[in-house]
Amino acid sequence: MDLGAVEVEVFGDSELVINQLNGEFKCRHITMAGYYLAAMQLLSYWDAEISVNHVPRGSNLTANEMVQLASDVPIQKRKYGVDVEIQRRNLPSILERGFSLDVMFLETEIEDWRSPIIHHLKDPFSPTSKKNRLQATKYVLWAKNLLRKTPDGLLLKCLGQVESMRVMAEVHEGVCGSHQAGIKMKWLLRRYGYFWHNMEKDCKSYARGCEKCQRHGPLQHVPSVPLNPVVKLWPFR
Repeated sequence: MDLGAVEVEVFGDSELVINQLNGEFKCRHITMAGYYLAAMQLLSYWDAEISVNHVPRGSNLTANEMVQLASDVPIQKRKYGVDVEIQRRNLPSILERGFSLDVMFLETEIEDWRSPIIHHLKDPFSPTSKKNRLQATKYVLWAKNLLRKTPDGLLLKCLGQVESMRVMAEVHEGVCGSHQAGIKMKWLLRRYGYFWHNMEKDCKSYARGCEKCQRHGPLQHVPSVPLNPVVKLWPFR
């Protein structure tokens, strides 16, 4: 049954979860993955178009007080004279019962870009596209690793999606990382001997998505205002 558009309001300190459900933020933490997947599966049961909005805690003090009572947080002064009956849940939490974390991994898994090149290098006579044959001339296999040949005779280790995310995180915000920009990250990674497709684009995207860079970086945080033109008495004054 199609119910049209449905608007869901979520109360409390859950702005991060709302932004993840709306696609503005990415769910990268393993602790949040189970809850994110559970919410997405619950939303998929509806045939209507659902929009999720965040309501601040101050706009619904009753719901916030109930959450505090359920979390065994002592409340010094009750804001409402309503008796709330607290019932303990009998079922284990999502993480305790292992709620479909493998399903999320299978849904987000994509084919590795190195696979057709490695397959052609192992068996040059196997049928493949002309594009793969041309690309394979720029690569070489060594000790089960795919290496990219450079014009100056160096060999760069090719990385997949998971490995590239790991090295970008280490270069950008690791022990020796200084939160460089995307172009500087790409230069450092090539200097360290790594390569993958769309390397510069991924580095720029990772640098723009860094939360610490957005909080403490040299970004314009002043709200935009209309421009006020100044009228000159004569040209080139």
